[in-house]
Amino acid sequence: MKFIAPLSEAEHTTLNEAYHAHPSFRVRQRAQALLLNARGYSMAQISEWLDVQHETVSRWLKHWEAEGRVGLLDAPRSGRPPLLSEAEADQ
Repeated sequence: MKFIAPLSEAEHTTLNEAYHAHPSFRVRQRAQALLLNARGYSMAQISEWLDVQHETVSRWLKHWEAEGRVGLLDAPRSGRPPLLSEAEADQ
């Protein structure tokens, strides 16, 4: 079993706000998983409730411990260049 270090009040507040109000579903889901883990739920329980792989939950916990709240965010990914410039997109 893997558990994160006990959350400080600031970390708990940050995760709670991300869970309830972040625009990205993925960030909300990761924050929920971290909050559940901090309450003592196992990775197996969390993966079953959130319908994700056990390894996924483990990776979320690892990213949180290594990077803090930045670990909740998706890393930049490659893709097709945008068709519009920033100025055109603003228009």
